[in-house]
Amino acid sequence: MQEYKPFKSGKVREMYDVGDSIIMVATDRISAFDHILKNMIVKKGTVLTQISKFWFDLTKDIVPNHMISVDTKDMPEFFQKPEFTGNSMKCKKLNMLPIECIVRGYITGSGWDSYKKTGEICGIKLPEGLQESQKLAEPIFTPSTKAEIGDHDENISVEQSIEILEKLYPGRGKEYALKLRDYTIAIYKKCAAYALERGIIIADTKFEFGLDENGECPIGDDGTDMMISYNHYASGAVGAFLYRRVLGVEPTEAGYRKFKFAPVVGGGITEAEGTVGTPYGVIKAAWKIADGEMTMTVAVPVGTECTVVLPSGEEKVLGSGEYTVTAKA
Repeated sequence: MQEYKPFKSGKVREMYDVGDSIIMVATDRISAFDHILKNMIVKKGTVLTQISKFWFDLTKDIVPNHMISVDTKDMPEFFQKPEFTGNSMKCKKLNMLPIECIVRGYITGSGWDSYKKTGEICGIKLPEGLQESQKLAEPIFTPSTKAEIGDHDENISVEQSIEILEKLYPGRGKEYALKLRDYTIAIYKKCAAYALERGIIIADTKFEFGLDENGECPIGDDGTDMMISYNHYASGAVGAFLYRRVLGVEPTEAGYRKFKFAPVVGGGITEAEGTVGTPYGVIKAAWKIADGEMTMTVAVPVGTECTVVLPSGEEKVLGSGEYTVTAKA
């Protein structure tokens, strides 16, 4: 039996070249802020691969995709093992284009941060007075560059994406860039409508495309980001994880090298406790209100920095170590 080793390891996926095709394996790893976290989610890779298959099947009428099969019987013998069952996809080989195709239907996340500063997202001027998480009148295409692990993707304009692709494919840069934009928005609209009928809001998502042997642009990403980016929320209220919304731990720099601890008080909740895995170690945080006083404890991993935000709004910057802070609630 021929052995195979991945020729590329991403934040979540492993890629194997089997000659006439690629085997894409979704692992159980977790990534955040372009970094791989230490903890894992059992069977996450299987769930992502089956979600990918669903979305590829749903959108193949808009644009072809690279999926050949998710059945390991259609793959070399090496992959016919339990660890590859359910989380592996056999794919056509494509020349991937170096553009992350991001589409936003709601203004949230980094898009909201950009809008607050400039009134724009990736050079697209938006109406004044939008609220955080508000639905946009029409989805917008906000591409970025494709960065290596540990580096940040850089937001770019459509015009910049044309320049990048024109250098790689002289005479076809504009054609490819506009195809990426149109495909991305069309796929998002169909999938967002499908999800909304089932009570799910897809706030934003991203795709990657590649060129096949005919120079066409099939979708070549894993197709799972729509399910990473969905949320239930009303305009003006961010749908975020409990550790941000209640515990109050939120990264302010890539990989949690810097983070803030700002307990979110309200709704009758008087205490919270939790842990957050980061590339630097585990953050342990807890807060409790009793007799008009808030007690906050936090363990800050080595190599990181924590800004503790007190109920008064006062901030304390802490280096690595374990701390207890008390303040008037």
